[in-house]
Formats: sequence, C-alpha cells, structure tokens
Amino acid sequence: MRMNKTHTKTLIVLSFVFLASCTPIAKIIYGIKDFETYVPNDKRVEYYKPYFETTDNKVNIYAFKNWQGIQATSDSVGIPSVFLHNILNDSVYVLNCHEDMLYDIEEINKNNFKDILLANKKEFINLKNIIDTSAVLTYTEKEIRKINKWKVYIVNATFMGKTLRKKALPVTNTLKGVEELIIVDVSIDGEKPKN
Repeated sequence: MRMNKTHTKTLIVLSFVFLASCTPIAKIIYGIKDFETYVPNDKRVEYYKPYFETTDNKVNIYAFKNWQGIQATSDSVGIPSVFLHNILNDSVYVLNCHEDMLYDIEEINKNNFKDILLANKKEFINLKNIIDTSAVLTYTEKEIRKINKWKVYIVNATFMGKTLRKKALPVTNTLKGVEELIIVDVSIDGEKPKN
C-alpha cells in the first residue's frame, strides 16, 4: 500500500514541480528560486553548510565546468535525487526527496529495505560518469576516517530552496555507516562572465 501511495504522491509532486515550477505557487511551496547557471563557491558552500555541520564524515561538493554537464545531468538524473550506494555489496538505493526521508533512513538503519526503492543502475552510473567527466570538486570538508557501508550522492541545486534541502538532512545526521557524502550542485562553478 505504501508503494502505491508513494508513487502517486511522487507523480503528483513531480508533475506539479516540472509543469508549474515557474509559477509563484510552486516557488512558495518549495522555496524554489530563479535558476542560476553560475554560482560562486562561497554561496554554494553556504547553501550546503547544514549537510556538513550535521556529520563527522567526509563531504565533497561538486559543480560543473560548463553547460554540457548541467544538461547531461538534467537529461539522465532526476533533480533533486539522493542515491545511497552500499559499497560493501554494490547495491544502490534511491530516496524520494518529496517523501519522509527520516522514515526511510530509520528503516534502512533497521536493515528493512522492503519499502526502499532500488535505483536504476544506469542512472547511477550516468551520474558517476558525469561527475568524472564534467564536474569539478569545489569544496571538501573532513576526511574519511574509516571504511563504512554507504556513499551518499545528493544531486541538488542552490535554487531548489531550503524546503527540499531540509528534507534530505536525515541522510547526514541519522543514517548509520556513512563513509562519504558527495553533493552534486547543478550549476557552473564561478561568476557569470561579463559580455
């Protein structure tokens, strides 16, 4: 029952966001701002600060070198997305940013994956390839202190606002066994060039 409800809610929310994200209503509900292609690193770090303030694990923040990286990400990976990569058995799960992530994380901590969706492996591999070829590491906080179970990939953007960012915080402060948090910010690193 939860899966059907989850899919229905997700479909409604995603339809609303993608079809009406330019409307003031969507901007108010989610705190979505106007899309910014170029984001200076200090603004990016400030936006993602709650993630690395709530974890003792390594945090890497990536942005893109050019527009092609943004386009490749939006074509092949949902934005926002949270992938949990179990590095012990190479399984990958995806969490819905519009659902109750705290509930999902608590279930994962209990080793109950019944309601947790396996990620589309192709989508996850595409994300890793995009990071390798089109992204630039803009910030690192802390170091890996011990080998753990999870590498967490968060695909987000500073224009998405605080509501969706807040929904993903349980990944950093509740999920047990996180080795590294990898944030992919859908923007180009730096200031907009002057024409």
